[in-house]
Amino acid sequence: MFRYFVAILKDWDLIDGKTIAIDSFKTRAQNSLKNNFNARKVKRHIDYIDYIDNKINEYEKNLIKSLTKKFKIN
Repeated sequence: MFRYFVAILKDWDLIDGKTIAIDSFKTRAQNSLKNNFNARKVKRHIDYIDYIDNKINEYEKNLIKSLTKKFKIN
């Protein structure tokens, strides 16, 4: 786990990797239902994001329509 973490930091050019010191570095696996994602759960999240995006777009259209009507902008 630590080697993978260091490799990521090197790839992102955040460290050069010559000397590394860690103070109280502790990791722990979490596999609860909340933290576990499967294909169905990912699809549900993506669908929800799409739903929210559509609602935002609908709101923006209605807002523009009402503002143009209120201020009589063509």
